Amino acid sequence: ERVKKNLAKSKKMQKMTENITEEEVFKYWVCEVDGNFRRFWDLFGLIFCVYYSAHLPFKMAFVGKIGASDLVVDVLAELFFVVDVYFRLQHFAVRYEGTSVRDRTVFRGLYVQQ
Repeated sequence: ERVKKNLAKSKKMQKMTENITEEEVFKYWVCEVDGNFRRFWDLFGLIFCVYYSAHLPFKMAFVGKIGASDLVVDVLAELFFVVDVYFRLQHFAVRYEGTSVRDRTVFRGLYVQQ
C-alpha cells in the first residue's frame, strides 16, 4: 500500500503514465527521411509533378474545354501540394550535410531557406 501511495504522489510517475491524446501525438510526430510514409509521399509528389508537366501543356494546346475528371485530378493535386508544404514545415525531417535533422525549428528553417 505504501508503494501505491508513493507512486500516486510521484510527479515523475504521473508524467510517465499520463494519457496522451492522438492530437498530441500528431503534433510531435516527425517523419524520418528514409521512412516508408515519406517514400510513399515523395513518390506521390513525383507522380503529380509528372502529371502536371505532361498533361497541362497537352490540355492547353489541344483541348478547348476541361472535363470533370481533369478538374477532380487537378484539385486533388493542388490539395496534395498544399498539405505537402504543411508536412515539410511541421513533420518531415531532412538530411542536411549528411545528418538527419529531426528538430522541428531547424528543419523548418532549412525548408524556408531553400
